[in-house]
Amino acid sequence: MQPLMTFLYEAGLIQPVVQEISTQLSRTPLYVDKDLVGIDFRVQKLKTILNLQSEDDFLMVGLWGQGGVGKTTLAKAIHNAIFRDFQGASFLERVRENSINSNDLVPLQKKLLSQLLPGKELPIYNVGGGSQLIKQRLCNKKVLIILDDVDNACQLNALAKEREWFGEGSRIIITTRNKHMLTSHGINPDHIYEVKALKEGEALELLRKHAFRGNQEIEISSNLVHQVLDYARGLPLALQVLGAFLCGRGEDEWESTLQKLAETPDEEIND
Repeated sequence: MQPLMTFLYEAGLIQPVVQEISTQLSRTPLYVDKDLVGIDFRVQKLKTILNLQSEDDFLMVGLWGQGGVGKTTLAKAIHNAIFRDFQGASFLERVRENSINSNDLVPLQKKLLSQLLPGKELPIYNVGGGSQLIKQRLCNKKVLIILDDVDNACQLNALAKEREWFGEGSRIIITTRNKHMLTSHGINPDHIYEVKALKEGEALELLRKHAFRGNQEIEISSNLVHQVLDYARGLPLALQVLGAFLCGRGEDEWESTLQKLAETPDEEIND
């Protein structure tokens, strides 16, 4: 057996197998909150836009919407639903926050390649070199790339400028508040999914999950509940933050919290 293994190693047949096993072991689902509301419907809508049955096409899709509306959560959910259908998957979170300066794009390029080519350390010294390396290494691979919270063209150009950079069947998903950036990058308007605020019934369900968890005996007037819903405007982040804060508190604290928010809006909730 040993001579056979030596032959296979010298023939270069072992390393690809080891690399494939390493790649599969490194791919795990992303954490997604289990108390989501309305996510399954949105995932199915996005799957339709992604047209996963067409393996020969390359597709770039945008998730567009205001801050706190759930773009990142939806992106993680769709990642978990489809990432096993690709040779590699990368999720780059908070691109806007992590690339304030142009020099910050190089670490993002390195992270992208390390997620798609685990076990390989590729030297990148500048953005141009990183872009070239992405194209060279990924042009024949079917990959799933999710770029979260992108806000300018420089970020897109550094990480996913052209379809020629990626193999057939690849899918690039971009979450952003800037719809114009998506269309300027050449993304078909039909491939831009607007992530909208929750409907009233969905918002109420999500608030109940967080505000009344394990505290069903606490009675809060429907008027106060609807004031919270009005303040949150159907934004999942606002409903989760407010619900968690108000959980277990009485009506007096609900009223004082709403009064404080009316005077000084919470930046985390309104971001």
